[in-house]
Amino acid sequence: MAYPIKSMRGQELDEAFVGFSGIYGDRIFAFRSSASPKGFPYLTAREQRKLLRCRPRFRYPDKAARPINLAEAESIAPGLNPVSADTADLMVDVEAPTGEAWR
Repeated sequence: MAYPIKSMRGQELDEAFVGFSGIYGDRIFAFRSSASPKGFPYLTAREQRKLLRCRPRFRYPDKAARPINLAEAESIAPGLNPVSADTADLMVDVEAPTGEAWR
């Protein structure tokens, strides 16, 4: 399970890469709040419970499953951090509880 947007519902994935920083693609997007503390400016479901009802989905789930150069990084040196995909490849679409969707 990955949570592409912090505090929204998760998305089941057929496969996921787990690296040093956790599950690839997990919580890569968040909403900033001007009312939140400076050290943690992100809006969470504690403040906005309705976020939990929204369902984000990776637009390209196959590209969000693993880093783009995983095989190459593993062949060079085990444990080498692979490169993340371009932001465009990790975009999400969000479905509201009403069924309305946003890109």
